Amino acid sequence: SSLADLDMVRLGDYLMTFAGDTALPESPPEWETRLQGLGFMSPRNLDAAVCTIAGLVLFGRSPRRILRQAGIRLMAFDGESKDYKATDDTVLDGPLIALWRQTPEGGRERLEPGILERLDDRMKPFVSMESDAIASGFAREREWLYPLEALREAILNSLVHRDWTRATEVEV
Repeated sequence: SSLADLDMVRLGDYLMTFAGDTALPESPPEWETRLQGLGFMSPRNLDAAVCTIAGLVLFGRSPRRILRQAGIRLMAFDGESKDYKATDDTVLDGPLIALWRQTPEGGRERLEPGILERLDDRMKPFVSMESDAIASGFAREREWLYPLEALREAILNSLVHRDWTRATEVEV
């Protein structure tokens, strides 16, 4: 892997918004040095640095291309048994971190979802339902069968605490 495997726009936003950087690195060696300091890249003997698992999972353009066990596999079944055909079997690939930009008003706007937001959208039909109540704007309110925060926490915990060195997928 190399610097080219990482999404530089997402990394730039992370550095400027969360890491406290006031300017972005200007050259590939400067980027590699900065990312090594954060643990997103690792030095290699006399060659360019390589991405760490954290760098690929958080900011990789297509992490599964290099790290097969990255990403999330969503499977849904009609019943409680996995013996029958799945109603959904999807593997999501991409960076964990969403792509954001600063708005002229000083806020932040999401331009592209990260893998968790994509998973939320994909699993919504299986863990929620539209209520009979009409919200403002003539849209039905969505009722979650489980608290969304609890679902996200369980999924995030499964990603954070998994053994990334083993070539198995995380199934949700």
